[in-house]
Amino acid sequence: MKRSAHLTVGIAYLAMLSLVAACGDDDNSSTPATGAQGTEQVDDSSSVDTEPGTPATDGGGTTEVSGGSCHVVVTGDISQEWTAGGGSSSVGYGPWIGNPGITTPMGAVDESFFIINCQDSTDNYVGFLAQNDAKIPMEPATYVLAKGASAISATDTSPIVSLVTFDNSETNWVLSADGELVITAFDNDHIAGHFTLPVTDAFAEMTGTSEGSALITGEFDFENPN
Repeated sequence: MKRSAHLTVGIAYLAMLSLVAACGDDDNSSTPATGAQGTEQVDDSSSVDTEPGTPATDGGGTTEVSGGSCHVVVTGDISQEWTAGGGSSSVGYGPWIGNPGITTPMGAVDESFFIINCQDSTDNYVGFLAQNDAKIPMEPATYVLAKGASAISATDTSPIVSLVTFDNSETNWVLSADGELVITAFDNDHIAGHFTLPVTDAFAEMTGTSEGSALITGEFDFENPN
């Protein structure tokens, strides 16, 4: 299984975020959201300049920083750095959606619908999602991601798993040691935190060759896009 399998999974999650956000917008279209500081949020499709932060200059690409951001640094045999913007393609959480009765191919839109995407304009991507019907509470918490686990691992039982791809990589990447996702703030307005993921070439032992290992660190602060 090559990198394309990971990209297909990642694209599916991005599409699902957009679909659920679009369904949720029906109940919220007339009422602007209020940010953590009491300021009005502007919908991503608006032409109003929200004066986003300045994306990092990196080895990969950058996406427009709007509705919050996620900054990722990769060191080791892979060296990358990028800043991803927010919006409905970057973060999703069931209780944030205006129509709680929605059911998707990934299940019901409740506390078990939890996705964070940090992707640049290339194939550099780090994502997190809930699995096994785990309900993620709207509160600060620390989640340990088990060594070897990934979003396509059939045996992993963690409530949250990660998905990683790198630009110009031709392999899949899994955790070489336990990773960590720390949520430092989580309420109706935003979610913030940081993560550490030590990863390695998943096929090294099978093929006898390896793209190496890397350490991924990142910080995120996304506004509720709904």
